[in-house]
Amino acid sequence: MKMKKLFTGAVIGAAAVMALSACGAKKDEGKSAKDGVVELNWYLVGPPVKDLGEVNKELNNYIGEKYKVNVKMNQIDFSDYDQKMMTMINSGEKVDMMFTTYWQLNYAQNARKGIFANLTEMMDDYPELKGMLKEDVLKASEVDGKLYGVPQRTLEKAGGRFICFNKELVDKYKIDVSKVDSVQTLAPVLREVKEKVDFAPWYMAKAEPMTSFDYLAQPLGVEVGTGNPEKIVNRYETEEYKKDIETIAKLREEGMINSDSLTLEGLSGMGARIGNKWFATYWTMTPMDQSIVEEQVGGKVIVNEVKNSAILKSVAYCMVAVGENSDHKKEAMTFLQALNTDQKIANLLRYGIEGKHYTLENGKVKFTDEHKNYDIPGYNFPYDQTKTLQRADAGDDVLKIAAEYNESVINSPALGFSYDSTNTASEIAQMTNVLEEYFHTVGTGSKGAMETLETMNKKLKAAGLDTVQKDMQKQYDEWRAKQK
Repeated sequence: MKMKKLFTGAVIGAAAVMALSACGAKKDEGKSAKDGVVELNWYLVGPPVKDLGEVNKELNNYIGEKYKVNVKMNQIDFSDYDQKMMTMINSGEKVDMMFTTYWQLNYAQNARKGIFANLTEMMDDYPELKGMLKEDVLKASEVDGKLYGVPQRTLEKAGGRFICFNKELVDKYKIDVSKVDSVQTLAPVLREVKEKVDFAPWYMAKAEPMTSFDYLAQPLGVEVGTGNPEKIVNRYETEEYKKDIETIAKLREEGMINSDSLTLEGLSGMGARIGNKWFATYWTMTPMDQSIVEEQVGGKVIVNEVKNSAILKSVAYCMVAVGENSDHKKEAMTFLQALNTDQKIANLLRYGIEGKHYTLENGKVKFTDEHKNYDIPGYNFPYDQTKTLQRADAGDDVLKIAAEYNESVINSPALGFSYDSTNTASEIAQMTNVLEEYFHTVGTGSKGAMETLETMNKKLKAAGLDTVQKDMQKQYDEWRAKQK
């Protein structure tokens, strides 16, 4: 994945057999009315999976009769998604539904460009869908006061950073991890463990430290839980960030971190790669995702939420947008309402085909070996465990856990604000180039990390950071004044 996509995704890939197979603009005109069933195209992100076509066929067999729509699911890998989607859109191809977020097919920027349909008033015509979405989540999904996509998070408000510990080793060595919630509190525990094992205890991939921040245009944004909520700052100049990088760099020098972290794209499947040779790692998740993490690491885990990490950000995490050029906006919304409310659709898209990709064990999902052929990134779909079957390896108290977690979520001070980068697009592009060159060396504490951090910040300024920061602060001040 490219640098600006800092969060880990799930992921076993196969050949890109489905990417970009939807009909073009001219063909779209003729595919509406067979037996009163409208065909929609839908673009998903992530490594294409082998059995997507089979699942798509099962989906259409069900929704064609019940909802009078069919859907053509097209999956495009992370690295190609933005370019291929923009090529289609700019050439005039009709796009009915597409994945968008702040790190892929940028939601706010493309909403302002008129690529996504304004759904604000349309939502009133789909009360079941609107009623599922929490008010704060809807606010986080607005761009200039309007809604341009359907948020994928319905049960929990936000994902956070969690430190995951290898439960087998915690129990074996009687390590107290109860108070570990940051890089600083993790460090002494890692040193204690290193005396007992012959491997690097912290298994790390390309990512950033566990501090709380709401990026409005990387590296600029507002601190959450610390700092001045009224000020736009460069995260990489904050004292908290510098302290964490210094600690991570020391831990690396001491052999506490895996040597391949700078080239490791993600943590998915780490259990198959390294077995039990890890003690701590960290994921972007919610407490309800613990069983998913355990599947990836190959064993039981203990999870601790990073301090102030559960943030309802200024821009929603994952969305499905309806194309402004779509001829079937109403039908797309009909499908999106069904996607969020119909348990049969939710189970099929999240887990695959019963009897092939999973079986039921006491009414819960148990994956088969064939699941590897439909291991699709989950953030393409809504995730509400009250609307899907639960996994056999998950607990029975999902609603209680979700309610408690939602109470812990911190609203970003910038919730509802989205930066309009029209006047600073060139500077932001140059800053992105700088970050792509230096960021992961810094974030993984690789050799010379502190010197590289200083160089990166200097080059960010040379790329126009001060100009962007001034413009962002002005817009943020104006927005805050309207909130009072």
